[in-house]
Amino acid sequence: MNKSAELAAESETGLRFLVIEDMAELAELMAECLRARDFKAEVASTGEAGLRLLSSGSFDVALVDIDLPDTTGFEVVAHATAAGCLGRTRIVFCTGSRSEEHRQRAARFPGSRFLWKPFAFSELMKCVSEITADQV
Repeated sequence: MNKSAELAAESETGLRFLVIEDMAELAELMAECLRARDFKAEVASTGEAGLRLLSSGSFDVALVDIDLPDTTGFEVVAHATAAGCLGRTRIVFCTGSRSEEHRQRAARFPGSRFLWKPFAFSELMKCVSEITADQV
């Protein structure tokens, strides 16, 4: 299946995304790119807001910035996991920091993926395709 067909197939599934990102312009850009592909997308600018949305909503994928103003993305995911509110939500950790430690920490969360910022939208879609293969 070519890339266009894969993206079309993913859109038809109605995947729901949560973007947890403190840089407002970047968060809205990611959300708009997802919505342009007919995905649903919500945005949270802090770890607290992200955790609240994870607790109250059903998301297929959460794009989680690691360095948030009030906590870390790792803490958000750990709290959501402990509270049992992740369900089938797949996690993609994102960071602009080139810290190898961040990538290693992200790998400790089973099934999660990791993207260095800035990333191309096609990289994000490839990552989403890989982690949602069992849902499509």
